[in-house]
Amino acid sequence: MTAESTYLTTSNLTIGYRQGKVENRLFSDLNLSLKGGGMICFMGPNGAGKSSLLRTLSGLQQPLSGTIQLHPPASKEDLSKHIAVVLTDRIYHPNLTVQALVTFGRYPYLGWNISLTPHDRQIVDEAIERIRLHRDGPAVFRRE
Repeated sequence: MTAESTYLTTSNLTIGYRQGKVENRLFSDLNLSLKGGGMICFMGPNGAGKSSLLRTLSGLQQPLSGTIQLHPPASKEDLSKHIAVVLTDRIYHPNLTVQALVTFGRYPYLGWNISLTPHDRQIVDEAIERIRLHRDGPAVFRRE
């Protein structure tokens, strides 16, 4: 895939929540076309539905209606190899190192024995280096 190619599209996507028979719609009839390799910014006030939109696009939350399509298509089992979401929730795991936490991101690529290869370890170390964290530090992150 090139940076200019379409990676994800939506068609008449409606997101929100169902509470019994009541639908709480946050966005209706969204038609998006997102390109690979770019950065997207969703801005809005607290409670506007930005996180709900990201959870829906990533498959963590079901849409109320409409469709989401990856290009090329991915099975539900392989979706975590194509989309990852990091929300702004506070992470507090002082008994877990940064390296151990980042390693969770490799799980979709590991076999049934969940054994990291040297290549997996290199990918984890590069990711930690890119965001300038200390790999052996505690996994405690706060929004400033």
